[in-house]
Amino acid sequence: MGLFGPAWQSENPRKAIKAINKLTDQNTLSIAAQEAASWNARLAAFDRLTDQQIIEGIIMSNANPFIRMPAVERLTDQRIISSIAKNDKDGAVRLSAVKILTDQLALEYVAANDTFDQARSTASIKLNTLILPHGTWSFKRNGGSVYYSYKADSLFVAGEILKKLVFIQPQTYYMVDTPDGTLGRDANGFFTEKPIKIRDLTINSTLGEVDSIKPQSLTMFGETIKNQSAVAHIKANGQYAKLILMMKCGKCGYESPIETEEGDFERQCYSCGTINKAHRAKITVNTTMGIVEI
Repeated sequence: MGLFGPAWQSENPRKAIKAINKLTDQNTLSIAAQEAASWNARLAAFDRLTDQQIIEGIIMSNANPFIRMPAVERLTDQRIISSIAKNDKDGAVRLSAVKILTDQLALEYVAANDTFDQARSTASIKLNTLILPHGTWSFKRNGGSVYYSYKADSLFVAGEILKKLVFIQPQTYYMVDTPDGTLGRDANGFFTEKPIKIRDLTINSTLGEVDSIKPQSLTMFGETIKNQSAVAHIKANGQYAKLILMMKCGKCGYESPIETEEGDFERQCYSCGTINKAHRAKITVNTTMGIVEI
């Protein structure tokens, strides 16, 4: 670096990253992502790149796969991602595209034809998780997190869609919006970000009058400890979070993913509409911010 060169060219990673975090010009960030002396500084520049044309330009023009791979991860246009996943000359770059690919036909092509084992196996795994009988999911990326969203008519349908997800990558979130609230699922289990309705739901069927009955069971879904820890950490930061448990209806036996709380509460079955009177004990979780009750 010359004496009067830009600070992002510094061989000191901290100094370079500090300078990059102040950059807003996408063209300058593109240069920094490819030419910064520190690899961590390059990654910091990639994290701030959002212009899809510039990102695509890096992928098409740069010969270094270690630069092209993080560039692929910044793409949001599924048409471009699909093309790279199927056609790029470098297997590792194709794999990066497959990881964020949602197009079913493209995944089927990669799973059947790719010569790179990891790309082919990753596509096969995703086919088992993304083939759903409910159309195309909307996709967006926020930093290192990936969000898929879909609209459904009821919490019953939302629950059925989310239960079908066999394998979920870390930092990947599926959310189904309904008239009664939004139900989500990640690698740990079910979650909500806002309260969902507990009465007067759009239900799947009616097996009789809506009455009060004790549920057959309340059970955890997914990773118990990780789920409780995630809820506790979110609550400790002052955000909305509820522990989601599977309530097995005392009338029809359907398992609804419901928001729960300490003590007695009532929740409506997503399938038959029966009101179930349930009870959950207090759960205490030790977090970095102290003990949190959920």
